[in-house]
Amino acid sequence: PLACALARTCLRVLDEQDIPQRVAAAAPSWHAELAAASSTRIRSVRGRGYLIGIELREEAGPVQSALQERGILALTAGRQVLRLLPPLILSAAQRDRVTETLREVLR
Repeated sequence: PLACALARTCLRVLDEQDIPQRVAAAAPSWHAELAAASSTRIRSVRGRGYLIGIELREEAGPVQSALQERGILALTAGRQVLRLLPPLILSAAQRDRVTETLREVLR
């Protein structure tokens, strides 16, 4: 019963705050900003919504570690792909912080 109540509440909040539509509207421009963060070190940015894969022209591990040291959690997917899985309630300011931190790390 507790898990069902939690699931119902989550679904209600997703619907009331129109979160899927907000993510669908914001994600394409964020993908473009991430791709432009360092055109020489990023091969491509792909994904769906806020599930983002950033393919680098180098090993992703050191970039992941540098992001983590700056408070940005990311994963790797293979040797050259950095994976971002932020929450759907990510604010514009938080997206900007991730983008700026990535720019910093890739300089």
